[in-house]
Amino acid sequence: MDKILFIVPPNIKYEDFVNPPDNVKMVSKKSGNFGTVITDMPLGVLSLSAYVKKFTTTQTRLVDFNIVLNKLENFGFPSFAEFFHDVLSAPKWKGYAPSIICISVLFTPSYQNMLDIAECCRDIFPITVIVAGGGVPTNMYNEIFRDSTCFDALCYGEGEKPLLGLVEADDKLQHLEENPLWITRREIERGQSFKHDFIENLDEIPFYDFDVVEIDEYRLNPTISAYPSIRRKKHNFPVMTSRGCVHRCCFCSSHTVHGRKMRYHSITRVREDFKRLRDQYGVETIIFQDDHFMANKQRAFEIIDIVKELQMTAFSQIHWLCMLLTEKYLRL
Repeated sequence: MDKILFIVPPNIKYEDFVNPPDNVKMVSKKSGNFGTVITDMPLGVLSLSAYVKKFTTTQTRLVDFNIVLNKLENFGFPSFAEFFHDVLSAPKWKGYAPSIICISVLFTPSYQNMLDIAECCRDIFPITVIVAGGGVPTNMYNEIFRDSTCFDALCYGEGEKPLLGLVEADDKLQHLEENPLWITRREIERGQSFKHDFIENLDEIPFYDFDVVEIDEYRLNPTISAYPSIRRKKHNFPVMTSRGCVHRCCFCSSHTVHGRKMRYHSITRVREDFKRLRDQYGVETIIFQDDHFMANKQRAFEIIDIVKELQMTAFSQIHWLCMLLTEKYLRL
């Protein structure tokens, strides 16, 4: 039976954490003031974990270094690399002995942290298969293989199907070399092209595996609590009811992971998930993190009706609001 260890690197650079500029939000610890670490719940990891467990008996666990940093009262490490090594070499993780380590990296501020974590993992778990996925590996695989020799492969695009295939493979290293859903150094040298393998019906993904996170550690997300309307809502949960975006904004690379075609959870599934979040986890506020929540306006209105029906409140990140404003101004 495989054991997967998911790792989420800090979303902040070491220098910005230990020496934050005066014009940014800071947090006070016993050892001084530090840069704010955003603790967004890693929905991609929770989806991967749920999907793999649906088909296999794989065990999964998670280290989210954003949470670890937020919980520390003191921080005196001279580098994040030494901090990562100290955490991952603890008996808790060495005893777990993962057969696969998956590092999830969405944004470039985590780039060096990803490399440092991979190096620590290669030192602590020398025979473990180490892979990475998310927006950064999908778009920067040449740079990653240039800067590190620690990765066995990088996932191209969404990871559910690629990770399941890796878990089911008898010879995992050979599977990585032969599968176009995974990027390896040798495949790049051979000039091989890579491809996506999307889950067209998102209802195939089970209810996200919230068992791999300590939910209370994510409730006080600094990003969300900064909004006055949300500050009093302690029990909030992020959700994604769709994937993909049809727009071609020059600043966004989301399509490289999720594609330009919209894919959705059914309205029935959305209602079931929201009700379960309310009844099982006491969720009061839904936070939409869809790349384009308003792609289908009628569907969006139906989802808001569900929120109202369940006596919950809703909030969304600003990018879909920008889409609405853009659409409005284009019609003027």
